Amino acid sequence: MTTILQLAGLPDSDEIVLETTDETGTRRFLDFNWIPPLLEPLDPSRFRYLKLLYGGAANPISVNIRPDVVYNSIGDPERCIRALDHAQHAARSNSYPFINPPANISRIRADRLCETVTPLKGITMPKTVRLTPHSLADVRNALEAHNLNLPVLFKEAAADPERPNHYILETLDDLHALERFAFDGRAYYASAFTDYRSADGLYRLYRFYVIGDTVLPGHLILSDRWHIQNDKEAHRGLKLRMTAVLKEEKDFLKNFRKKKFPVLQTLRNQLGLDFFAAECTLDKKGELILFGVNCGAHYADAVKEKGYFGAKEINRFNEAVEKMLLDKCTMKASPHA
Repeated sequence: MTTILQLAGLPDSDEIVLETTDETGTRRFLDFNWIPPLLEPLDPSRFRYLKLLYGGAANPISVNIRPDVVYNSIGDPERCIRALDHAQHAARSNSYPFINPPANISRIRADRLCETVTPLKGITMPKTVRLTPHSLADVRNALEAHNLNLPVLFKEAAADPERPNHYILETLDDLHALERFAFDGRAYYASAFTDYRSADGLYRLYRFYVIGDTVLPGHLILSDRWHIQNDKEAHRGLKLRMTAVLKEEKDFLKNFRKKKFPVLQTLRNQLGLDFFAAECTLDKKGELILFGVNCGAHYADAVKEKGYFGAKEINRFNEAVEKMLLDKCTMKASPHA
């Protein structure tokens, strides 16, 4: 029996009681369905797991198990800083092998990720800088200091992914439009805007999963708008083209070959992470243009409409997760900074 401890955490802004008492008087954690369901499909006769939720509770319930591996599912370095601090302390204090060591999660922060990607071959990322402006003049000065040419995508660093807060700055004459943002010391990103439309006028957003030493296709979404969050929103303007769109999106799963993107394993090694999704598009040469890395992505996250993933794709994903966990268990445990 393999024992797994899953570390999860609330965003810093969430004020919520994380423990309650059941009818027997026993304390327990409240369950949250937004925690990545990576471990749920595991065979319960071979694996057991316990979730430990950080954030909000002054005296978290003690965990009386000795895990074979710890899965850190706290994957947002902007919104879960306090939870990650707890997780990093736990990692420093224990020699268990970690899936996604907490100290390495900060490497997926957009500006740091850009620095990591820049020297790699076969993958690029729009130039991205992080700034904490207190005025429009601060924004202008930062763009000039970093030689960031317009248009620029300006967005809040810790915005809820379901409620993104962004603006495309076309010219400096429109700088006043950024007054919609609160310049109170919070962090923002300015990125070179990439108009990634294909020749047919459609945007194509790809997701690839890196699961241990396995790379799998996640999904493809086509849209006539650059900002793509899910199928429902992306497909609204494509009703007359839906047959061809759905076929291309489904064919992406059938035609994927791991050897096409070995750079994703290189990226994995550079980041020091075991599990993540690469959100990207492809340039004219078929190379990756990376927009971000997501450590909480999952085929069940409802980005794609139900039915997109068949039993074959789901089984392949779950088998890769199981292999990643078992491979990690066989590695010699070492402390994580």
